[in-house]
Amino acid sequence: MTVTILLTTWNSSLYLAELLDSIISQTYTDWELCVRDDGSTDDTRDILRRYADRDARIRVMESSGKMGPKEGFMWLLAQAGASDASAEADAHRLYMFCDHDDVWLPEKVADCVKAMSEQPDRQQTPLLVGTDLRVVDARLHPIAESFWAQQHYALSLCNDKYFHLVYNNIPGCTMLFNEAARRASLPCPPGAQMHDSWLAACVLWNGGRILPLTKPSILYRQHQANVLGSKAVPSYLSQLRRFPVLWRKTRDEWRAVRDLARMGFLRFFMIKMYYMARLHLKL
Repeated sequence: MTVTILLTTWNSSLYLAELLDSIISQTYTDWELCVRDDGSTDDTRDILRRYADRDARIRVMESSGKMGPKEGFMWLLAQAGASDASAEADAHRLYMFCDHDDVWLPEKVADCVKAMSEQPDRQQTPLLVGTDLRVVDARLHPIAESFWAQQHYALSLCNDKYFHLVYNNIPGCTMLFNEAARRASLPCPPGAQMHDSWLAACVLWNGGRILPLTKPSILYRQHQANVLGSKAVPSYLSQLRRFPVLWRKTRDEWRAVRDLARMGFLRFFMIKMYYMARLHLKL
């Protein structure tokens, strides 16, 4: 099964070569890497060209305008399936998101493909494999062996479709998903919080499932320029003290998923309060 890896870059030169080397070193070799640069002003594009010249599996895709990570990833995801002439080839294709500053452990792709290949309904049902991460600092020194343990995410929540309307415990950089999941996630509404949370919700609300692997697959690098990263979840009380902000943010989240989940705002708000309390109590 061919794996299409999707990478967006922006001023990524500090860590990009290390990431690309870790992808090239994967034990699973049937992959292609599609990259979209978001207008870098450093030498990111030069690095990408050098690697593309060395390895035909790396392809830099051209597009104009600045998109940011969510729109950039979803644009790549839409393009990734656009050129496949064979519907049969589409059904077997797998996809992965890739952040520009991490290091992939050598068996990341192989472990995820194996988990997917064991699912008899992988060509019909939206499926997503997600792994744990090893949290490290900018120089790859260990911070936490398990991202899930650090964030107090319970594995029981991985297939809770209501949880995934308001939170996401499967970072995009760990995801491998099938063609059915790709199609279920397109198009992505403008108000969606991020590409990974949207895709996870689409999988679960379209009759699919998430397959969690507890083995870490990535050195999840934390540094000053992280867009999201391994940040503490704000406490329940601190969010309630800023109730007008919480209300507006939750309303924006609801607008993005209301057609997917088909529920009113008040029910959505109560679901958000419930899972906020669960995370606060570390249940």
